[in-house]
Amino acid sequence: MSEADRSPYAWAGHHAARRRLELYAACDGAMVRQGAGWFAVATGVASNDMNGVVSEAGVAMADVVVDELIGWFADLALPASWLTAAADPRLTAVLVERGSIPERTGWWAGRRLDRPRAVPEPARDIVIDRAGSHDDLDDWLDVAASCGWIADPDDRSARRALYCAVGLDHPHLAHWIARRGGTPVGMASSFLCDAAVDMCNLAVVEPYRRNGIGSGLVTHRVRAARSHRARLAVSALSPDGWQLYETLGFVSVPVVPDTWFYLPPPAG
Repeated sequence: MSEADRSPYAWAGHHAARRRLELYAACDGAMVRQGAGWFAVATGVASNDMNGVVSEAGVAMADVVVDELIGWFADLALPASWLTAAADPRLTAVLVERGSIPERTGWWAGRRLDRPRAVPEPARDIVIDRAGSHDDLDDWLDVAASCGWIADPDDRSARRALYCAVGLDHPHLAHWIARRGGTPVGMASSFLCDAAVDMCNLAVVEPYRRNGIGSGLVTHRVRAARSHRARLAVSALSPDGWQLYETLGFVSVPVVPDTWFYLPPPAG
């Protein structure tokens, strides 16, 4: 696969991450700052992809504004990112000088959805459904907590409040729960963004791994996205995640460098 064929996956993933922050900024309870060509949102969730600044290409961010935004997230004790629409050498220099870390080594997984691929189905006693009720969301959060995705009770409450504010029936953001014999054993999320779906979460409880649950959660999200005419599927990659996505026909592509920055971590 040529570099030109690979690049749409990286841009689709990056664009979806920006659009998710835009969705969170529109929710009740989110704290928002904005200016010409940029906005910043703090959700209260202890995750740097759920708080951050989104700036458009060509926006000249004054140093004092950059300092104020970094200080805002520090005062809130929230991890956060800065996502730009295109690499900007001056903004990169300013953010790095202030202790931000540019993402230059990460990877996305991507796959076209117009090429169906046979995948193993999970065991018959595994049932996967969209989380449509508060009880379902609590099951989703239980799995996330057991897999180390949630820092503490306050973080869980913040995540629950945010997803309820978005709405469990939202047409673009969906959460999925896998159960075995009624017991929650896996969770995932998907975010439809234009012609792509960002599969932004995936975790399976340790004793239930290697039973087809992870691949089943990927397959369910792909099918749902295809029904909404999405043409691409993308996911941010971890080493363990790549082992799964590779078997399902995904390719790995590097991030677009200097368009995603991790702001200095909160003190303490």
